[in-house]
Amino acid sequence: MVGENGQQLKDIMKKGFEAYRAIGSKKMTCTGVSVTSIDQDHCVAEVKWSGDYERKDGKPVIIDFAINYMVEKRDGDLKVFGWIAGDEQAEFRKHGLI
Repeated sequence: MVGENGQQLKDIMKKGFEAYRAIGSKKMTCTGVSVTSIDQDHCVAEVKWSGDYERKDGKPVIIDFAINYMVEKRDGDLKVFGWIAGDEQAEFRKHGLI
């Protein structure tokens, strides 16, 4: 999926956060970052996360995962222009969240 960084992205992110809360998301903690350079203006940042969830039966669940963010240096700033993530829906099913 591709899109502009504007109101549409903000709306999609808001709906996404609401969906995560609806399945029991309580907190996301960044547990580590490593960066691999591609060239002078691009890199991949692997960000490790730990998510705290609560199942409908009240049981707490912790899911650790990583997302790889593609980053570009543009006009002196770093911009994320894409990311690669695993199958989160499968993880949510595996842990009884959906």
